[in-house]
Amino acid sequence: MTIVATLQSTERRLAFWRGVCGCHAGALAVLAALGWVVVQVVQGASVNAASVLRGAAVVVGAGVAAKLAAILVARALHAVDSAWSTRRTRHSTGDEGVSA
Repeated sequence: MTIVATLQSTERRLAFWRGVCGCHAGALAVLAALGWVVVQVVQGASVNAASVLRGAAVVVGAGVAAKLAAILVARALHAVDSAWSTRRTRHSTGDEGVSA
């Protein structure tokens, strides 16, 4: 693989990690939490304002927490991938002793 091809491949991977917004993880967490809240309400059979507000808070909190976790994981993987590709590029060009 040439240097240009390696750099283009690295650029595509890093652009992917930068573009992760966490929406899919947040949506899945919202659906799972909503299902859990509905089951809890059906089993408890008491629907009042407090239980609805608590359920809404659980659903929104789960979505936000999952979105934040996905973003943090993507940023960590971006850093690892960036460091690894820099190391791989240096190794392939023979610049291992040179620090950036």
